[in-house]
Amino acid sequence: MPGADFSGASVAMSNDQGKVLSVGNVGPLPDGYGDNTMSWNLTSATSEWSRSPADTKLNVLISNVKVGGQAKSFQYSVTFFVP
Repeated sequence: MPGADFSGASVAMSNDQGKVLSVGNVGPLPDGYGDNTMSWNLTSATSEWSRSPADTKLNVLISNVKVGGQAKSFQYSVTFFVP
């Protein structure tokens, strides 16, 4: 996201049943080329989020992203699948 500041951002995730999942290593990636971004790892046990071989919807909430000096939150879902 152009001009975004992820230095104070936090990430929360939940599974398709609403259970909060643990995340770690949350933080911005070093500035360099392209737009600013951040990364994190899902640290919850696989049994808490995987429905393999069925698809699993995971909900993501990223809070406190500074955009134009204003704190914003972004919420979206992703689908984990086994091909």
